[in-house]
Amino acid sequence: MLTAVRTKSVITPLEEIQEAVILVEEGIVKRVASKTELEIPADARIVDAHDKTVVPGFLDLHVHGGAGHDVMHASDESLSAVSTSLYRHGTTAFYPTTVSASRDQTLRAVEFLGQAIKRIETGEFPGQNQEPMAIPLGIHLEGPFINPAKRGTHPIQYITPPSKEFLNDLLDASDERIEILTVAPEIEGAVEFIRYARSLDLKIGLGHSNATFEETERAINAGATHVVHLFNAMRPWNHRDPGIVGTALADPRLSCEVIADGIHVHPLNVQIAFRQKSYERILGVTDATSATSMPDGRYKLAGFEIKVKGGVCLGPDGQLAGSTLTQDRVVKHFVDWHCCNFREAVQTTTLNIARLMGVEAHHGRIAEGSLARFNFYDENLKFVEAKIL
Repeated sequence: MLTAVRTKSVITPLEEIQEAVILVEEGIVKRVASKTELEIPADARIVDAHDKTVVPGFLDLHVHGGAGHDVMHASDESLSAVSTSLYRHGTTAFYPTTVSASRDQTLRAVEFLGQAIKRIETGEFPGQNQEPMAIPLGIHLEGPFINPAKRGTHPIQYITPPSKEFLNDLLDASDERIEILTVAPEIEGAVEFIRYARSLDLKIGLGHSNATFEETERAINAGATHVVHLFNAMRPWNHRDPGIVGTALADPRLSCEVIADGIHVHPLNVQIAFRQKSYERILGVTDATSATSMPDGRYKLAGFEIKVKGGVCLGPDGQLAGSTLTQDRVVKHFVDWHCCNFREAVQTTTLNIARLMGVEAHHGRIAEGSLARFNFYDENLKFVEAKIL
C-alpha cells in the first residue's frame, strides 16, 4: 500500500523541506518533496502530520543496554527489551556494544548477537512484528584491545593485546557481524592490527587510550575511522602534549563520538568539539547501559555491577560506567548548549553515523530508497514519537 505523510516540515537531514510530503511504499521511501511539487496519488493512505516536523530515525553507534537488560546477556528477552526501549526514544537502528569480559563470555555474546541480527533480517526473531523495535545492524567490540591505564570500568583481567587470532575467532563466532573495534593505538602491535582489521572492512574507533599525538597519527594513517567517546578514558589534552584528544580535534580524517549527557563531558568542551570538527564530524552517541530508562538502583554491565544515582552510572571502583542517555536527549542537549542548530543536531545522530558505517542507503536519512523509520517532533521541536511505516 502507498502511504503519504503530510508534514509541517521534513529534515532529510541535508535540507529542510517546508510543507512536505513523504511517499512510502512497502516500508521504503519513494519520494520526498514539498506539497507544491508532489501530488499525492488518489489511492494513497494519508498520515496527517501537518503540525509535525519529521526527521530520520536515529542511529546509535554505542549501546550497551537499556530497560534493565544488557546486550551481553545473550538472550532474546534482553535484546528485545533493549531494542524496544531504544525505539521509544527515537533510535531505530543501533550497534550493540560489548565490554571487556572473559574470552568465553565474549564469544558467547557475539555468537548470540550475530545469530540474532540474522534472525531479525529474516523476520524470525520472536515478537519483532508485534512491537516496534530498533534494528541491530552489527556488533561494536569496545575492548578487550584497550590500554589498562585508561580502562575506565573495563575489568583489567580481561584486557588483552591486539590479536588477529582472537579477532578471527570472534568474527567466526559472530557470523562476520562485528563491524566496529575500539582499539588503543599505543599498545604494542596495534597499528599492524588496525591495518589488518581495516583490510576486513571493519571500522576502527580509537579509545580507552593513553596515546600521544604521534601514536594517534600512526593509527589514523593505518586506517582508524573515529574516536570513541571523545575526552573520556583518554590521555588528557595538554598545552605541550596534545595527545589523542588534540589529534582527534585537529585531524579532519577522524569523526568523534560525543556522550552529551552533561556528565561525561562539560557542555563547553562539547561546543569546542563542534567548532573545531564541525557538526559533520560529530557522532551523537549514548553509551547507554542497562540502567537507561530505569530508576536509580543497581544494574549489570556485562559481568559486573554498576550503581546508578541521579542518573549517573558508576562502576565498582567509582569510575563512570556508561550512561542513562537517550538520543532524543542528545539532540536536545546539542541545541540547548548552543553547539549547533536543530537540523545539524539531527544529522549528528543520523546521517553522520550512517555515512561512517556505510549504511546511508537505508538509514540516517529521508530520501528515495531509505527505510521509512521516522521521528516526529512537535511545533516546539520536542520529540513526540518514532514511527515505522
